[in-house]
Amino acid sequence: MIIQNTQTYPANGSTTDSIRNVIKLGIGVIYKIEVYFPPGSCGLCNIRLLYNTRQIYPLPIDEYFRGERNTITFDDTFISDVSPYELVVDGYNSDTIYDHMGIVRIGFESDPSFIVRYIPPTITELIGKLQENERIKSEQLKITALDKLKDMLREYE
Repeated sequence: MIIQNTQTYPANGSTTDSIRNVIKLGIGVIYKIEVYFPPGSCGLCNIRLLYNTRQIYPLPIDEYFRGERNTITFDDTFISDVSPYELVVDGYNSDTIYDHMGIVRIGFESDPSFIVRYIPPTITELIGKLQENERIKSEQLKITALDKLKDMLREYE
């Protein structure tokens, strides 16, 4: 699903009085990000995205997307798995005269059958390796327990 957030940011804004819009996500995967700056914003409209309270786009922290008549777009596989599962669109307009609009679109999927297509094959391999390591550890514990039991039984012979 594509979630869109359209916001007009008033003139004379700053980082201290930014406008925050909360998008409730739930558990799932953010697979695409688009930030559109219509004509006229002249790089004065500033937008960043936070997950709950932590900035995730752009990096480094305290940077903002800016633009003029362009769309910043990229694919990602950000896992939304920490309550309260909120994406926060945080922005302000540093223009002293005109208001400016910013549009953010988020590709988000919460259906497990669709999420699978966004998980890289290396993750699947890693999960398989972890499961194999756990199986080996479990077998080693069984062998150790059996050896200890045999030692205890020898004491009673």
